[in-house]
Amino acid sequence: MDPSKTVYVAMGGNVGPTLELIDEALAALQELAHGPIRLSQIYRTTPLCDQQQRDYLNAVCSFRARLEPGALLGAMQRIERNLGKMAKSKDAPRPIDLDLLFYGSLRMETPRLTLPHPRWQERLFVLCPLRDLTPRINVEHQWFELDELIDQLDSQAEGVVPLYMSNLLSLDPYGITQSTTG
Repeated sequence: MDPSKTVYVAMGGNVGPTLELIDEALAALQELAHGPIRLSQIYRTTPLCDQQQRDYLNAVCSFRARLEPGALLGAMQRIERNLGKMAKSKDAPRPIDLDLLFYGSLRMETPRLTLPHPRWQERLFVLCPLRDLTPRINVEHQWFELDELIDQLDSQAEGVVPLYMSNLLSLDPYGITQSTTG
């Protein structure tokens, strides 16, 4: 993958058929990608709020982007709306959430988009699936070892559990295929 256009997208939800919605989001993201999409394991995660709600299913995918960052964010927001996401409070349950974590090693801040995602280092539900795809990440020529970041957040470790020991889903350039190896 072209490292300057390799993006990492966090995905998750806890309302409705979450695995199906992740499938649908991946199929829609495939239209925005050059080549195949790589997908982490799926993780069941405890919500990080006091509001009573179901556990989330979370994953991270990576691909080489066809669009520039702002256009990619807009396309991702359309995918979320098409899959049933509505404007709600930050901690509210949701059918699907897509967050642009990284766009290559680009660092940027606009009113609509901050890269890398401002809280990526604080969330095990991002770091654990991200580590499935890469052991370290480069942000503007600074390398971050994901194992070290995960160890720093170990107090939350019980709230992030992989559902499967191998990838549940993988994408080829033609669509979604199921993987049953384990």
